[in-house]
Parts: sequence; C-alpha cells; structure tokens
Amino acid sequence: MEIIKPLYKRNGFQTFGMRVLGYTLKPFFGCRCKVPDSIQQLKEPVVFVCNHYELFGPASIALSLPMSYRVWVNSIVVNATDSIDKMIIGFQHTFPFLSEKGARRVLGFVAPAVERVIRRFQPIAVYHDNLAKQMHAIEDSVQAMTQGENIVLFPETALPKYSKGWVTDFFRSFALIGEYYRRKTGGNALFCPVYVDKKHRSLRFGQPVRYGTGKASEECGKLVDSLHGQLLSMAEDVLGPAPSVERGAL
Repeated sequence: MEIIKPLYKRNGFQTFGMRVLGYTLKPFFGCRCKVPDSIQQLKEPVVFVCNHYELFGPASIALSLPMSYRVWVNSIVVNATDSIDKMIIGFQHTFPFLSEKGARRVLGFVAPAVERVIRRFQPIAVYHDNLAKQMHAIEDSVQAMTQGENIVLFPETALPKYSKGWVTDFFRSFALIGEYYRRKTGGNALFCPVYVDKKHRSLRFGQPVRYGTGKASEECGKLVDSLHGQLLSMAEDVLGPAPSVERGAL
C-alpha cells in the first residue's frame, strides 16, 4: 500500500486553497500516524473503520492518514446548504453557547463553504434514513475498492457522546461492503479499526479483520462485533473504563 506523506499529493488537497486550509488546521487536528508495516505491505484495499469524536475524528483522519481513500460522509453534510434544519441540533451540541437563532445564522454562513470543502474529497454520501440510497453507498464503496481505493468510514450512531471520546454503538450496514465485495470479486475484504486518540494526538491501528466465507448475516455480525470491540478497548486504554451509561448494547 502506498504511503503518501506530502499533503498536496493526497485526495482532496490538490488545489492551493485546500492545501492552505489543511496546513492551517493541522496544528489543531493533526495527529501522529505510524501505519503498521503489515498494512503498508498489503496489495489490496482496506476499509478503515474509525471512531467519530465529533469534528476531531474526520478532520484528523483527513489531515493525518497518509494514503489514498474515499470517505463516507453523512448526506446532510455533503448537502450542507440544503440541510441546515437537520444540522442545528448537532451544531448546538458542538457550540452550546449559541442559541438556535444564532446557530442558524452561523450555519447559513458556513454551510456553502463546508459543502465545497467536503466535495473536494469525493465523498461517498451516506443516507441513514433511506435504505435504497444506503445500498448505493455500499455499491459505490465496492466499486472504488475494485479500482484500488481504500475506504474510510465512521459508523457510530450516538452523536451526543462523540465529544467524550468513547466508542458508541455502530450503524451496522457498513459490514455489507464485505458481502458485496465478495460477490463482485470473489475475494474477502479486509477491515481495520483506527482509534482517533485526541488525548495523545495519534491514530491507533487495531488488528485487521477479514470478512469471512460464511452466511452474510453471520459474517456481518462477527465483523461489526470485532471492530467495535477493538475500538472500545482502545478507547478504554486511553481514557480508562467507560461508564456503564456509555456502553450501549450492540
């Protein structure tokens, strides 16, 4: 797997404006990243499954993961200009000092810029409220993988807990990438958990998990459980035991 260290060579940072933005944000979101040799030596694409950590997770991955990939992004963010009403709650959670009216004004100002920046990364839009469109995200991911691209995704569900650093429950549909990849190529896709460690400003890689050869329901379940368990364990290594209220059942 090719390691791409210069920012200007990475997907999304081809333009001068994006490179200026990237280097401006790097002191705030950049993380140390040592890709394990076992990953670097691979001749196949990998699906990197990461914790969200609110804005910090996606931003640090974009600035610190030194390889080519396509990233899953919530359709609300991809279409930010038309999704201000849906973004209000999450935005106020990030900036609790803003009233709803203030948050709406700020979002109205920044949404077009956010949309332009996100689209530079050629995101795969994810629609959690539309099964048909969600399946398109699965198919687009598999198509990208057959062309040699890695995939990055953030499958956590519980937005109010992102900022605390714990790993919450997953949307489970992403595991179907493994099933669709097997049907299309006959191969077994490789998934790797990556914990965004804000405390130590580093990306921590877990043990890769390969999608198996059994029934889809069983393989998807085992895959999700293994990845979630590893990310939760890494979070506890960094933050200590998670309070029971944070540990939603899968």
